[in-house]
Amino acid sequence: MKSHTDAILRFLRRGPASGSAISRECGVSQPTVSRFLKQIEDRLLAIGNGRSRQYALKRAGADELPIYRVLEDGRAEKFATITAIEPAAFWVNYTYREAEFFEGLPWWMQDMRPRGFLGRINARHNTLGLHPDASYWSDDSLLEWLNRENSDPIGNLLIGRESYQRWLTAPSSTNVSWAQLPAMAKSALAGESVGSSAAGEQPKLTARLDGVETLVKFSPMLDQAAGVRWADGLYAEHLALKLLSEAHFDCSDSDTRIIEAQRFLVVKRFDRLPEGGRRGIISLESVLAQFVGNLDRPWPESAKSLASKQRILPETASMMTRLWCFGQLTANTDMHNGNLSFVLTGSGPLSMAPVYDMMPMALMPRPSGHIPEHFNLNPQWAFATRQDWQAAYPVAMQFWQQLAGTEEVSAEFRTLADGFVVALVPMERMISALA
Repeated sequence: MKSHTDAILRFLRRGPASGSAISRECGVSQPTVSRFLKQIEDRLLAIGNGRSRQYALKRAGADELPIYRVLEDGRAEKFATITAIEPAAFWVNYTYREAEFFEGLPWWMQDMRPRGFLGRINARHNTLGLHPDASYWSDDSLLEWLNRENSDPIGNLLIGRESYQRWLTAPSSTNVSWAQLPAMAKSALAGESVGSSAAGEQPKLTARLDGVETLVKFSPMLDQAAGVRWADGLYAEHLALKLLSEAHFDCSDSDTRIIEAQRFLVVKRFDRLPEGGRRGIISLESVLAQFVGNLDRPWPESAKSLASKQRILPETASMMTRLWCFGQLTANTDMHNGNLSFVLTGSGPLSMAPVYDMMPMALMPRPSGHIPEHFNLNPQWAFATRQDWQAAYPVAMQFWQQLAGTEEVSAEFRTLADGFVVALVPMERMISALA
């Protein structure tokens, strides 16, 4: 009998199986299987009903966790329960729709793993004995951290009862002023925890500034060349958001100031709303991994694939493409799939989240310390239509013209911007010849 028990457990550790499959693969009768499953029912998860029923073995040491969702009006609701099952899968029992099986962590949770500048700080500060680099965490470890320690998750989900309790009992965010930002930036650079695990490598922090939940980026000190160039880049990002908003793209409000020889760019968080409301957010990277598979393509190609699968509307695909065209014309060489996101509404096609991280990265200092003195624009014309390029071109021209004429950036950056104005002039004719 012990050999039968061991055989059944080994088989279930390979993944969910029906009673008949267990009987066939383990060489035991159906009554024997039924008796054994009854004995270990506290370790089992029954999936489905009737003849389609399967049995999954819960992973040892992994808690079954409730998942709560904070709504846009600030109230919370029970969203689902997640159960870890052998060998590395999850069963999610939703409150308002049919349960779902995932071979790994659900796609709509992938962006909750701490990453980027802030994510590394938060991972290093974990007190659970986990590796200081979150890229080494298992899915179970991530869930444990989200439940027991993460205090300001991206988006609107709260993983586990402890996370829910922290949210319920947390005092209101401390309101800060612009004058306090230099000290907060210093703390962030020293590795102190200063907010949520917002992705991205640019030094940043999160803060409730003048009553609004914000993401704050900051340059190095302006007494060094790299600091001056990053300050130029942050102003350029602010200008890009302003011009794109005027061109009918959805962009968060932003502001920028120089305080104590540092430039600060403050952008309103689009996953946080008034009265404590929150909004679900998912990156293009996570959406592609779930529904398309091919991640190594420019945004227009990804937009076509998602539209063909009815995951986004045609007009959303058009906005993605035109935003990419703008980036191509403004030296943004960092349009990876983490730099575009969607709003999670729970049903229907995904809509684009507000634009972010639109900076001329080709001109920013390299990790080696080198500061680029020139960059040749080489737009990939074939990935978009003439209409798309024609929509993006005047916004890009305004971008470079305004940078070339403002005292907010350095003389060197104004010279670079003037060069791009000159480079864009003949491109207008090229665009008119496109298909």
